[in-house]
Order: sequence, then structure tokens, then C-alpha cells
Amino acid sequence: MLTKKDAWINPKPDFIWNDDFVKHWSEFILPMEGFDELLWMAKTRSWEIPSLCEMPLLSREQEQYLFRQFNALKYAAGKTRYEAAFNRYMARSKDVKDVLHLCNMRLVVNFVKAQKLPSPEDFMLRVSDATMILINCIDKFDYGRGFKFSTYAVWAFRKTFLRLREVLAKESRMMPFSPDMIPDQGYEVDLDEGVVCEEQKALLAELTEGMEPRTLDFIRRSLGTNGPKETLEEIGRSWGITKERVRQVKMKGLKELRQRAEAC
Repeated sequence: MLTKKDAWINPKPDFIWNDDFVKHWSEFILPMEGFDELLWMAKTRSWEIPSLCEMPLLSREQEQYLFRQFNALKYAAGKTRYEAAFNRYMARSKDVKDVLHLCNMRLVVNFVKAQKLPSPEDFMLRVSDATMILINCIDKFDYGRGFKFSTYAVWAFRKTFLRLREVLAKESRMMPFSPDMIPDQGYEVDLDEGVVCEEQKALLAELTEGMEPRTLDFIRRSLGTNGPKETLEEIGRSWGITKERVRQVKMKGLKELRQRAEAC
């Protein structure tokens, strides 16, 4: 029996809360079918780019299960009074995180490839940057909100790379950053060009909540999120204003969107 002197203090790991944990956490920590094979692949994979990209993509159901399990294991670790059980739960949560990490490395590589960096050294540096962002995203992703993880991760990549745009341009003499994603992967997130996939539309709807209606109308119509993409002149004609005024309002709205995204 633990004495007061020898008592172990649970460090209470951080996790994303879900109301279902209270009654069903013991069910949620059960291994997913096929997880052992994924874990073996993750642990035996070399860190060369081609090898990392051979990890299988997770289905939406697998992704949801693993993120729920990842957080349920940390919830269980935070509840236990025993250090051995804590270490066991945390070790299992790390295994789940490793699988989520490596199964999403293809997303990292595709994003960095799209930047058309001038040298292999720049490419590997940005892969390293994006990998750290990915790992941080796994800890912060709230699977209960209904978005796919790729939506959240690409948004985080884009925010961070936009902050680095001037540094990248200076160091690598690049053109201004334009995060066009590889189309067959479904990760398009370039708001300025209106390349918005269904998941980004949902995220955009959340970010635009409470915006001034006219500004929101200009953004939606110019990006084509609620129908065919319209020109600034067409939008201006329907509102009885010039296309220059539409452009000004749209740019102000996009700036507000970026500020909201930064605050997420």
C-alpha cells in the first residue's frame, strides 16, 4: 500500500475531451482491427521520403477511431492511481500517435512538393517544419467536430508557411507563396484562388460565422463556395457598385478570415 511519503502523483496528461469518455472510455481504448500491422509498419519504416509515403492512407472511420482512442488512452492515464497503469496507457497512446503521424506523412510531402522549392536542402528543411506542425496537430485535433484531420493539418501548414513567406522568399528567392495542393489528393486550400474542397467549405463556413453579410456574399460568390464562381464585375453589377469596390471589400474580408484563422 502506498504511504503518503511514497505516493505517486498523476501528472494528468492533456487530451481532447469527449463526453462519451465518462461512460465508455474502456471500450474506446480497445485496439482497432489491423492496428498491430499498422504499428509494425510504422516502427520498421525507414525515414527516407519514399518509404514514408508507402504507409497506407487511413479511412475516415479508421482516423476517427484512432483519434478517439488516442485521447481516451490519455483520459484513462489521467484517471489511474497507479504509475504502472499510467505508463502503460501513455505508451499505447504514443503507439497510436506514431501510426497517425506516419500515415499522414504523405500529406506533408505532397504539401511541401507543391511549394516547388529550389533545392533538395530547402525541400528537406520544409518537410521537417511541416512534420513538426503535423505532430502538434495530432495533439490538438478535435475529432468530435466532424472535420477530417487532413483539413485541420493543411490549414495549420498554410498558416505557418504564410508567416514564413517573406523569409522563404528572401532565402530562396522564391515567388510569393501559393499553397496549391496536388488535386488528386483533395487537399486544396488556396482561398485567394478559390480552390476550395468540400471540407474546406465547412471550415470556411465556421470561420465566416458572424461576418458582415455583404462581405461574406462577396467572398462566397468570388470563390464559388455556394455556386458558380463569379467575377468581381458580375458581383458589383448585382449590388450596384464598381468592381474595384467589390475587390476592396473582398480583400478586407479575406484579411479578417486570416486573422480569425490565426486565432484558431
